[in-house]
Amino acid sequence: MDKNLKKEIRKCSNINSLTIIVFYAIMFIGAILSPLITRIFISPKSEYFYGTETLISYLIIYVIGVPLILLMAKAMRKNGFKLRDGYVKPKQSAGWVFKWIIIILGMTYIASFLSSFLFTFIQSLTGIELHPAKITADDNWVSKCGTFISVVVLAPVFEEMLFRASIYRSTRNYGTWSMIILGGITFGLWHGNYEQTIYTATLGIFACFLTAKTGSVIPPMILHFCLNLIGGLELVLIDMDAISEISSGDSSAVFYNLSDMFWLMVFELLIIGLMIAGFILLIIEICCHRESFRVENTMPGVNGFRKFFTYITAPCTLIMFAGLTLFTVWRAVA
Repeated sequence: MDKNLKKEIRKCSNINSLTIIVFYAIMFIGAILSPLITRIFISPKSEYFYGTETLISYLIIYVIGVPLILLMAKAMRKNGFKLRDGYVKPKQSAGWVFKWIIIILGMTYIASFLSSFLFTFIQSLTGIELHPAKITADDNWVSKCGTFISVVVLAPVFEEMLFRASIYRSTRNYGTWSMIILGGITFGLWHGNYEQTIYTATLGIFACFLTAKTGSVIPPMILHFCLNLIGGLELVLIDMDAISEISSGDSSAVFYNLSDMFWLMVFELLIIGLMIAGFILLIIEICCHRESFRVENTMPGVNGFRKFFTYITAPCTLIMFAGLTLFTVWRAVA
């Protein structure tokens, strides 16, 4: 590998990692500013305070923060990279995209199930209690609407803009599956929540794969929207505290929470159906359509491992990965 290419890869790696570091800085700024801004409109004693604060925090982080980060990355790259080039008509057919969305949803839920089993086993084995950072909504329309908008609308649009339209597309020349997997792992760790790490990494890997195969970030955005829509509807329609009361053996709670039990059953059946359908379709793809997994190598003459090693050993990238790992562990055990 010549020195110019090595320098180019390290520069790309440093810029991408710096965008994630800056995102976290904006996230902490948003956490400080959102309650102060919310106090201007609503009393802290109001039942609507938390829901409004959550929405304002997401607006600061996504609507203001992500575009600023991307403008910063564009100014640093200076290589003609254009974000809008990712928002094009997908190369694959709508049927192909739909099939892979079902596969990915199923694989993501399977990864979530296996992750829960793994961390439950780790806790029982080590005796260390892990604390997941859960997204919740208070039982009022403001909180539920704010959470729904944040999770279902803002997150898919702006996270795909940052991770697939910008970060992955800027790295795809430096590796095929290596950069797809690296992009997914980065996305998983970026959530900073041990409970989400494995299944969001799975989602991230497949989302990068969709981008690579279709040449567009529109399919992964639809995928992300579908996944978050299911989770967002669960947050809005199901009172998990009431379900916990039923699970703890409070028989009187069953009668008063039939609606929660109904929606819980609906979503559980939906998720199980997606897991079965996704697994079957993936097996069919592996057995009958292996060409689906081929990703174009734009630099076939350069050793893939050397490109990958050069990318992950860039200074900002080492700091970013170390920081995300430590933050995830700290949140789990603190």
